[in-house]
Amino acid sequence: MSLVLLSEYKEILDITGNTEDEFVEQAKYEVESKVKNFLNRDLEVDTYTEVYDGTGEETLVLNQYPVISVSKVEVYQGLDSLGAEDWDEYTQNEDYERLVIADSKIYLIGSMFPEGDKNIRVTYNAGYDTIPYEVQQACKKLMLLYYGEVKKTKTIGKSSVSEGSGFTKTTTYDLEAESRILKSIEKYRAWNV
Repeated sequence: MSLVLLSEYKEILDITGNTEDEFVEQAKYEVESKVKNFLNRDLEVDTYTEVYDGTGEETLVLNQYPVISVSKVEVYQGLDSLGAEDWDEYTQNEDYERLVIADSKIYLIGSMFPEGDKNIRVTYNAGYDTIPYEVQQACKKLMLLYYGEVKKTKTIGKSSVSEGSGFTKTTTYDLEAESRILKSIEKYRAWNV
């Protein structure tokens, strides 16, 4: 799933028709990768299986959020007789009373995540069905910043343009524009990764 629809990127770049779709798709990939890297996480709904350090507490902070559901919590038991990893799946009413989800955290009520290094494996669904408006806007602004000049001389963060002699063209950009755009979505950033 894309953070922003192709048609919305084309609109912001003033592109009509489909002859430049390949360019816009590539630019979209680059812009959205930049946003996801800044946020340290994915945003789209997906299933994740990740390994964490046990906290020795009832709380565990997951990498992706908002957490929608947890399908499995496992605790590492060591290696079996064949040398394969042995994971014990926690079950409700046996290993814990109930599992509570709160944004990026899960709570094992009536139990705890055993303390250890990479000893907890969680399989869960997380992400946004609808990407937050602020994130979509940041993607569109970055698209304009990076690719607006290339396609339609439309951009944000441009402070001056001067034509040189012959085929030379110099454009100066506000180098802080990218930083300001990304900072506007910092509240969606995962700090626990």
